[in-house]
Amino acid sequence: NNLFNVYGTLGGVGPANYGIYMGISGATNYNNITNNNITLTRASSSWGVYLLGAAALANENNLIRGNDINVIGANTTSVSNIGIYCSFNCNLNSFNYNSINVSGNTTNYGISLIGSTGFANDNNIYGNNILVTGGITGIGNNGIYLQTASNENDVHDNNIVVTNTRAT
Repeated sequence: NNLFNVYGTLGGVGPANYGIYMGISGATNYNNITNNNITLTRASSSWGVYLLGAAALANENNLIRGNDINVIGANTTSVSNIGIYCSFNCNLNSFNYNSINVSGNTTNYGISLIGSTGFANDNNIYGNNILVTGGITGIGNNGIYLQTASNENDVHDNNIVVTNTRAT
């Protein structure tokens, strides 16, 4: 088990903070991210686990399982807080049995997948416990958010609670 704590600064909009980043500097395939405690607090945009693919470099066949992911954004400055974020050419991954707690000011997502034309996200998402709180009424709080070109995903047996009321 690994423990990741990332503390951001209060105020301002800056680069995002990541607990675990699997990016486009090379193909990041066949990784096992299992049984970690990931906590990000008080940062401008915070993403617990971030998988980013590219046209020629996919993020494929990764297992994100059994992690305890807490993303607690600042009450006044958080822009985007996401437990697990999978973006662009991110295929055949499994996100399961994670405990995800996300809160902040504006937009909060438990799991967010976004593809691009020609690069679909076809992943397995099941057995997760997702709690999403905070946010401004009418602005995006989502337990699981499947965006552009997020096709052929298998999503089932997740326990999701979403509120627009900030916990104090």
